[in-house]
Amino acid sequence: MRFPILTLALVVAACGQDPVPRVGVVGSPQDIAAAKLAVIEAMAANPGLAIELIERPREQATSDPALEVAEELIRHPGLIAVVGHSNSVASLAASQVYNEAGVVQIAPSSTAPSYSLAGPFSFRIVPSDTAQAARLLALAGADGAQRIAVVYANDDYGRGLYGHMRPALRAALVFEAPYQEGGTALQFTPLGESIAASRPDLLLWLGRESGLGATLAVLETMGLRPPVLASDGVDNPRVYENADGIFTGVRLLRFVDLAAPDPALAAFRDRMAEAGEAFLSAESVLTYDATGLVIQAILDGMSTAEQLRQYLTELGSLRPAYAGLAGPIVFDSAGDALRDYHLAEVTPDGVVARRR
Repeated sequence: MRFPILTLALVVAACGQDPVPRVGVVGSPQDIAAAKLAVIEAMAANPGLAIELIERPREQATSDPALEVAEELIRHPGLIAVVGHSNSVASLAASQVYNEAGVVQIAPSSTAPSYSLAGPFSFRIVPSDTAQAARLLALAGADGAQRIAVVYANDDYGRGLYGHMRPALRAALVFEAPYQEGGTALQFTPLGESIAASRPDLLLWLGRESGLGATLAVLETMGLRPPVLASDGVDNPRVYENADGIFTGVRLLRFVDLAAPDPALAAFRDRMAEAGEAFLSAESVLTYDATGLVIQAILDGMSTAEQLRQYLTELGSLRPAYAGLAGPIVFDSAGDALRDYHLAEVTPDGVVARRR
């Protein structure tokens, strides 16, 4: 069945009943399309189900816009959950508002360790960067790297991740530097030159794909291309498209193998394509799973944010784990999902899974 997800207004009146439960989603256009699809499918399968989805576009990795969005969302009566925000900085900032208001927040892809301490209404369907740090360190050790250059985003994501890794890397460290997300492209020329001067046998990138692409372009003009191991921040459609080949050879961690021979994932990809989203991202899969989880809780009788919060804490113990496209969802005591990171490599034929 073809659903017009990009044009459908998901507002359903529940005549003579309690107010319609509202769910906010803050993300990219593709994330919002995935959340809409989850709602449409649930309503088609469950006649009488009433949900209003409130959409807000993703912000930059800064706190002020996230706070403004969160403060606006909590003013909607009947809001029981927000799926978002789209990065650790925004999710952390918004979590203050949601916890104070008693609204459940489920962050699809925010990994900053400090989010674990945000409050009882804060959940995420990915693990903390403490787990990612351990995996990256193990991979660097397996490579036998003796000279490691580290570049990290100068925000909660990059600093937090590197903070968990630096003590173990100290002996092999030949260069370390932060970079500013959203800053001028001019910053990457001296950064690339400094990396080249340190002669690393591994570049560890703890940031996002735009900065990595700019830095690799500088390194290539200098005739230097060290092996690159990157954090999940580079798991982005631009890397999968790899139009200019700049990311070829980069290894990265991710939560979803988008090319896995999984019938459910393939069917989701087809439904998203029908909605006009030709390229599937991991974040859209995780957003679909988070939205589906909230919907399942509503179907199971949860009508308030407090009931939903309690429901989420019972997954995997008093209730079965939620079966998401990216794997079963169970939360630990800090609200972090228990799942693994997967290694992948960008090749001329696409991004493929790797064991190490």
